Amino acid sequence: EALRKKIVEGANAVADFTLHNIQSIYLISRDAQIKSERARSERVQTDLRNSQERLKAIFESTSDHLLAVDREARITMINHTAPGLKVEEVIGTSIYDYQDAATNQRVATALHSVFNEKQSVTYESEYQASAQEKYLYSNSAAPIYGSDGEVHEAVIVSRDITKKRKLENERSGLFEVIKRSLNEIYMFAPDT
Repeated sequence: EALRKKIVEGANAVADFTLHNIQSIYLISRDAQIKSERARSERVQTDLRNSQERLKAIFESTSDHLLAVDREARITMINHTAPGLKVEEVIGTSIYDYQDAATNQRVATALHSVFNEKQSVTYESEYQASAQEKYLYSNSAAPIYGSDGEVHEAVIVSRDITKKRKLENERSGLFEVIKRSLNEIYMFAPDT
């Protein structure tokens, strides 16, 4: 009986020792896993902050107007505004508030394509800053997808083409004057 008791005590001691070691190994393994997950989470957060900083630098440094609009055409984000407007004034307002009816129709058609057909589109728009100042913009609109795969917003990149269009019109006018002048020179040449 004493031998049996010693064997049982020995077996219990081995079992206790084994259980204690298993618990220690589990705790060490779990601690290592938590540390690894924490380090991964910190790397992801650092990468996200770096990505946000890069996008912010691009967003703020481009001379083009970058804006996002929701399905109701409300401006949710913008980097620069047209002359006479302020960023904080236009956030939350409708993009349709700043354009004439013809431009609003082009914008509505473009946003329909972006939101409903999930297509990128280009169009031109006008902004009348005052009775004397009208600005022309070349725009590209594209979908911004949510995690559900649906289009939640549209990004619009607008480039001021006012000066370019004015130069193009002046060049066309100049070519027309030269063309007429050449015809007149041939018509009134003294040696004919």
